[in-house]
Amino acid sequence: MKKKKLIFIGGTSYSGSTFLNLILGNNKKAMSFGEINRLFDHYKPHHVAKIKDLRSTDIRWDITIADGKKKLYENISTFFPEADIMIDSSKDVNWIKQQYNYNKDKFDCKIILTYKSPSQIASSYIKRGKEEWERVYNRYHNFFFNTFKNFHALPNDFYETPELINDLEDYVGYNFKLKSPYKEHEFNFFGNNHANTSINRQKKDTLVDSTYSNQTGIVKNTNNIKVSISRDTENTYKKIEEQNYKASLKFVILPRIKSFFYEAKVYFKPPVSVHV
Repeated sequence: MKKKKLIFIGGTSYSGSTFLNLILGNNKKAMSFGEINRLFDHYKPHHVAKIKDLRSTDIRWDITIADGKKKLYENISTFFPEADIMIDSSKDVNWIKQQYNYNKDKFDCKIILTYKSPSQIASSYIKRGKEEWERVYNRYHNFFFNTFKNFHALPNDFYETPELINDLEDYVGYNFKLKSPYKEHEFNFFGNNHANTSINRQKKDTLVDSTYSNQTGIVKNTNNIKVSISRDTENTYKKIEEQNYKASLKFVILPRIKSFFYEAKVYFKPPVSVHV
């Protein structure tokens, strides 16, 4: 029996995870759950209110929440049998590690890291009034690299490059629609539930015209914001790009080569000689 797919999306805040969540969920067999970890690790009033409402109106989720984290996707698979593909964009590294270990033998688990360049992420943070983007960027990615070895690294503007779209479809093992309307499931928890807002924000955030100074590491973007990029951040970004290449080679290019030679071997298989 073919296993159901469970896809985890990692990335810093404003890295494009909501957009990727919507795209991967744009398949009739997929269900996107957003930041579903907030069912158990809630800390905002609207989280508590939504969970209370959910438990009082839907017995499936009341049981699922009561059973706890360990049985989360086992219960989802039972209560939503139509969902052959489950997408979790919680992003939290510890959550992904925990859920991956709980479910790796039950489902076909995949991990995707979506990322932006330093100039892109700086623009996304600063225009929202958040200055400590560099510390978050380095800490998150270094923790991610130290925790996971097998994952697919994906730039947030992958949708502009057909090869990257094909690579992603090969990695997850199914096709999805890039064009709207994007299916927004009623159980998409706590992330940005507005597809159009997410798409427009994604496009705006990726259109950053940046120039680096070799001496000072200064970035000047289209909002006329000057940002200093440290050597640590430059090295982090290099690691991400290296992971992008390694993931593409391991999970996409090599399987394609193996498949090609297997098909060629079958096609050109010599006829069986029969000796009388």
